[in-house]
Amino acid sequence: MNLSRLQMEYRREIWENVQKIKQTPGHEEVFLLDTASQLGVRMSRILDGEYRLTLEDTMTFKSFSDVIGISGAWTTMLYKGRKYP
Repeated sequence: MNLSRLQMEYRREIWENVQKIKQTPGHEEVFLLDTASQLGVRMSRILDGEYRLTLEDTMTFKSFSDVIGISGAWTTMLYKGRKYP
């Protein structure tokens, strides 16, 4: 039930975002062609290192001299009462 509810919420959010884009001058003809068939996990490996990155680290753009990787997967998240894309 939880997965079904999440899928419905995300599809509603996608639809609402498309409607907002269509209100932007020059983008009135934008339309939603397709979405993924279902939600899924988009990560495969998690390192257990000496330090665990926190949400606070991420949202304040904390940097590290010994960084070993980056991620390009973004999602909307709630941080201190505000939504961030």
